[in-house]
Amino acid sequence: MTDAVARIVDGLRDAGFSITPLKASPLWQVDGRGAMSTGQLIDLASKVRMSGGKPH
Repeated sequence: MTDAVARIVDGLRDAGFSITPLKASPLWQVDGRGAMSTGQLIDLASKVRMSGGKPH
């Protein structure tokens, strides 16, 4: 995992999301949202930042 992705994942975890990488897959399991790509995590992090840090 790159530093940029690690920062995104850490930020989403700080916002209350439970995120784990899926084995043998480039996807991430996000509780309540299912499997997400790194691009989708970036989009979610952007939405969380715009909403003031609270999950939707």
